Amino acid sequence: GQPIIYRDQLEDWSANETNIFEEALDKYSKVFTDILSNCLPWKTHKSIVELYYFWKTTDRYVRQRRTKLATQEHKLKQVYIPNYNKPNPAVLYHNTDKTINRPCEGCGSLNSPQWYAWGPSNANSRLCTDCWSYWKRYGGLKSIESKGN
Repeated sequence: GQPIIYRDQLEDWSANETNIFEEALDKYSKVFTDILSNCLPWKTHKSIVELYYFWKTTDRYVRQRRTKLATQEHKLKQVYIPNYNKPNPAVLYHNTDKTINRPCEGCGSLNSPQWYAWGPSNANSRLCTDCWSYWKRYGGLKSIESKGN
């Protein structure tokens, strides 16, 4: 029952090769075949995978990971979201004589806080707020059975 002692993975890697590996890891993530073929063709696939898992246990990896996460968090804090004030083209701000007495095409109501143009423009059809919300969400009007709900 002697303990198994593993040799240090870095013994087979020069400082320059380790730097190449880290740069390749940034560029190709964990696609070891790309790292092997494009950056370290003289190494074996097995040795690259072994180094990766050994490298993840090092202080250098931990520091790099913290730095990367802090950078990503900093970038998130600087996201600019402009105001969205684009008017809805379907809103009927001024009811015309053709639409003023038309009932909602969905439920038949004549009362709504806001009306929305619906269907072809020459049909002068409109939807109430509730039916407009339903139509936007489900892509159709309420069925006859559910119109009372």
